[in-house]
Amino acid sequence: MGFDRERCFRVKNIHALVGVLFLSFTGLYLGIKSEPSSFAAIVCLFFTQSFLLFLFFKTSKKTLSYNFWIIAIIANIIVAFSEPIFEDDYWRYLWDGKMIAAGVNPYVYAPDDKALDSLHTEYREKINYLHIKTIYPPVAQYVFFINVKIFGESLLGLKFIFIFFHLLTGLIVYKWLLLRGMHPKWLLLYLLHPMPLKEIANSAHVDSVMVFFLVLAAYLIDAGFKKKVSELAAWFALALSALTKVIPLILVPSFFIKSKKPIQGLFVFTVTLVLLSAPFLSAGKDFVSGLVPFSKYWVTNESLFYPISYFANKLLLALNLSQSPEYFSFIDKEYPARLIVAFIFITIVAYRFFLGLRTKSVDIAHECLWVIASLLLLAPTFNPWYSLWFLPFAVIKKNIPFIILPGLTVFSYAWYWDKSLILRFQLLEYGLFFAILFYFNFWKTKRT
Repeated sequence: MGFDRERCFRVKNIHALVGVLFLSFTGLYLGIKSEPSSFAAIVCLFFTQSFLLFLFFKTSKKTLSYNFWIIAIIANIIVAFSEPIFEDDYWRYLWDGKMIAAGVNPYVYAPDDKALDSLHTEYREKINYLHIKTIYPPVAQYVFFINVKIFGESLLGLKFIFIFFHLLTGLIVYKWLLLRGMHPKWLLLYLLHPMPLKEIANSAHVDSVMVFFLVLAAYLIDAGFKKKVSELAAWFALALSALTKVIPLILVPSFFIKSKKPIQGLFVFTVTLVLLSAPFLSAGKDFVSGLVPFSKYWVTNESLFYPISYFANKLLLALNLSQSPEYFSFIDKEYPARLIVAFIFITIVAYRFFLGLRTKSVDIAHECLWVIASLLLLAPTFNPWYSLWFLPFAVIKKNIPFIILPGLTVFSYAWYWDKSLILRFQLLEYGLFFAILFYFNFWKTKRT
């Protein structure tokens, strides 16, 4: 079949038009303010960008053009100059960086500690949970410090650092797609996905750093079976990821099974954790104290946790096992559901681990996707930017439901619009997701 010049020209024109439209709608971020009425604007923007991304993807038949990289870079730069919408975690990032630059261990003092009054800034009162010490691990702290040293206490500087790591993740995803013999156009579903634009370029979440090191670790250990790539580098990258946010610790069993040198890998992993944490360990037990209230009390945009908690509490109240205040406090704080979901998740991880030991075969992308997704769907907290943790692996596995889910989490912002409607929007968010999951994994499979 000969070269169809007319069709090629038509496709290029479509791409150019869609690219202009994508950047034009992305530019709307510059006019959206962080106020309740912006909820509808963000939802409309997400779905418009998703539709344009779908057009990009469906019309990309040949190799991936470098133009898409240009569009992604321009889009991120545009959004970086917008006001963060519905998010304020970056104040803590700036504060922690300022503390380290001043020679203060951020794990020792909460932001409202009077001992820090001499370091007061105009944004100090804007920090969420002023009474809680930092929850961010050492590598995240190093990033915050670097931002202060290079850009000063600059939010824009933070955004550019996080965008840099996001684009690096895109590069690893691209190489991973080629390694697996997959069409590089799948990269579009990560590179131009509306969720990274919102949560990295607009809202400046450090998760982009964690995701980069995690994807790099998974890629290296996967490539190690096909190329002469050191597994120890993969374990080192995994440690850097866990030192940015602790979540990658749940993937250690998967990496252990996948690794040809698991003992050496664990050694590198452990030594890296200790050495990079050493400058902060003088905080003693306060080194992890900030994580305690988060794990005990936070409940946000929960998925399966909600019905589990509802029925568990109903059952315990009906059984009326005790009339003590402690008993009712135990129920009120949703501890029964927390214990149940913890048991379910540990069971899932243990099952995957022993299955991998028995079969001696582990697809690390599949493991990362399903272990992280299982955690988030069971957890009491599923913030929208948490979906960045599994999105690259969903792309590698061509898992459409989990590529769509990050976009659906935009409904969770209804909390900032009308708190009385949040349960309805959660039902819409997860109802759509589980319907799509059922269609792709059961209905469509059965019909084909």
